[in-house]
Amino acid sequence: MKLASPHSAITSALCLVAVGYTDTILRQHLLEKTPISEVCEKHQITPTQFYQWQKTLFENGPAAFAKTAGKRAHNQAEARLAKLEDKLKRKDEVIAEIMAEYIVLKKNLGAS
Repeated sequence: MKLASPHSAITSALCLVAVGYTDTILRQHLLEKTPISEVCEKHQITPTQFYQWQKTLFENGPAAFAKTAGKRAHNQAEARLAKLEDKLKRKDEVIAEIMAEYIVLKKNLGAS
């Protein structure tokens, strides 16, 4: 069994604290143009950790837009479904009218 060194435990603890603030940390560099060295020093993280978070953000960024596109597609599908249901209802009404006329004609022809 391998024991963790005190240094790695402290680093892990700092990373766990920083994980909740990754978006804030990344924004400081990406939007506010704060140099990475200052951001890392301020939040006590390594530049390697910063770059890992940035890589994760860029790799998973398209998923945020895919959800929006998925919702849009879902809304379009719901609208199409409602339109088709209305069309089916109109057809059912037409069929009912034709059947009623058919029954009346059949009775009239059968009675003669």
